[in-house]
Amino acid sequence: MPRIVDHDQKKIEIVQQAIKVFARRGYNQTKLAEIAAGCNMGRTNIYRYFSNKKEIFYYVIDKIFTDLRGELEKIADKPGEKGLERIKRIIERLAREFHSQRNLMIIMVELRILLQRGETDLGDLVREYVEDLRGVFACLLEEGMEKGEIKQINAEKMARTLVLMVESLVLHLAFSRNFTIDDHLQNLFFFIDGLQE
Repeated sequence: MPRIVDHDQKKIEIVQQAIKVFARRGYNQTKLAEIAAGCNMGRTNIYRYFSNKKEIFYYVIDKIFTDLRGELEKIADKPGEKGLERIKRIIERLAREFHSQRNLMIIMVELRILLQRGETDLGDLVREYVEDLRGVFACLLEEGMEKGEIKQINAEKMARTLVLMVESLVLHLAFSRNFTIDDHLQNLFFFIDGLQE
């Protein structure tokens, strides 16, 4: 009797293995055979799930952003919590997620390099995610100003600054061994608390 394979579960297994291989070898050095071997399957069997390495990489990047977007929306939409507190929780969630899953951070660095070299067309997806994050920050800042919790500032410009700080923090955490994540967050939150009215 033939074995029944859950197509979606197998796809997730391939993606999880691909994350490990992309993080270890980089996109350009990754071979489908290596991903397949990690999944205990032949290279040609991967084609049942993905057309090529590029499609797997795109799927990985989209999954990372989609998962993060869902988590951030839950935090941003939490009623009764002050805007700055939600901003800090979003930043902490992002920092801890990437810090705990270094492979994701390595893939994000790899993506940035590929974008700079023009070797991928994932730029629109990345820009969309960054703009979503900036938009969430701007809305929370505006909400805080309306409630008198935050000083009157240019919410759009401050949201862009916060996004840059998050990007810097996450990148620094990927390579830093001298500071704990709590040290970095405490310093960033000190800056954010300065926005309170």
